[in-house]
Amino acid sequence: MTPNTSNNTQLSLFAAIKAHDLQAASQAILNGADVNKRGPLGQAAIHLAAGRGYVQMVAKLLESGADVHALDSTMGASPLHFAAAGGVADVADLLLSAGAFINLQSATVGLTPLMNAIWAKQVGMVGFLLEKGAAIEIKSHLGGATAWDFIGKEVIWTAGFTNPEQEAWGRDIRAVLEMQKTKDEATLAGQKLMAAVQAGDVAAAKAQIAAGADVNLKTPVVANGNDGQTPLLVACFLGHTEIVRALLAAGANPRITDYLLQATPIHKAAYAGRASALLALREDGTGDINAQGPYNGYTAMHDSVWHGHADCLAVILDWPGVRFDLVGFDGLTPAGLAERLGYMEMVQMINRYMPSHP
Repeated sequence: MTPNTSNNTQLSLFAAIKAHDLQAASQAILNGADVNKRGPLGQAAIHLAAGRGYVQMVAKLLESGADVHALDSTMGASPLHFAAAGGVADVADLLLSAGAFINLQSATVGLTPLMNAIWAKQVGMVGFLLEKGAAIEIKSHLGGATAWDFIGKEVIWTAGFTNPEQEAWGRDIRAVLEMQKTKDEATLAGQKLMAAVQAGDVAAAKAQIAAGADVNLKTPVVANGNDGQTPLLVACFLGHTEIVRALLAAGANPRITDYLLQATPIHKAAYAGRASALLALREDGTGDINAQGPYNGYTAMHDSVWHGHADCLAVILDWPGVRFDLVGFDGLTPAGLAERLGYMEMVQMINRYMPSHP
């Protein structure tokens, strides 16, 4: 019977990682081992190396094409989840530098890497992830538990029905979380321009701009629904047109996207039905009317159609350079989306413009 050479090569890669033998792992890869193939427990090689904190091994796997976004087929956890529990910050740093999502939630239980680090009692890793932008308030699938629910001064089930803060790790993690919370709150409180924009206070917004406020400063990522927003993004979404104009005049960049969906200010205005804000953006002329959101592939024209904002569509149809042929990840053009939703008036609006806009 002929031995399964391919299978043996694959198993040799996992064996080399478990043995922390970089040379043997390199040889297995040279012999054809697939760095992204799952092992018997549903984990790829990079999960195993990351969980064990093998820095050089993780680097080798990444160099060899390991997918930093790979999810294990049992729990739906990423290599960064494994690294967070493993506690080696250099491994987490490698993964983040390769594009890992710091706030990704595992498929089954909804834990973030930060929650994994807390659950594993990895104080140093908790601090590292917070420095890199991990959000504290994200809710898991475990009864809506956040990072705070993995520590405490009373007996809790997430700590195996023990009292976390009777031990040093629990007290230390609480201190790190509290420090980050204070820092985030201070950052938000210091963003007076953003506060004025959210309140629709034109005079206060203009005063902050005149005082030299950074018009492109983003809000911190704290899982409050307003993460990574610039004043212009928020002003467009809320339809504060006079503030939009003031921000643009002061140098606000309409190509900066938000954190959650990477939406542009043009997307925000179109989605929310803010035709006058869209008009201000069109007059400014520096935004990208054809930008497609990476979540659904929609342009601003798609967004205006999606929610039936005919007044926004009218502004977009007159936008220089606007394209009608771009399709979302659903395969639909804006006209196709309008037809699917039964917005026949909008279909007609688009069709009237298409002959003059090839």
